[in-house]
Amino acid sequence: MYYDFSVPVPKEKGKILFKKKGNSSYVLYEYEREYKKDKQYVIPKRSIIGKLLSDNSERMFPNE
Repeated sequence: MYYDFSVPVPKEKGKILFKKKGNSSYVLYEYEREYKKDKQYVIPKRSIIGKLLSDNSERMFPNE
């Protein structure tokens, strides 16, 4: 559930990602990376922190 007010998208370099699904775009925060040594690849741990406004890409509706 998203709140009914908007906030600016955080400006942390390398930690904020955007994912488009249908007509909406979501803001994700990457909080950890786990390296699998036996398979030699990284698994990113991400969480959705908000939903972008349709008319302004610098603001979002925050998640609980």
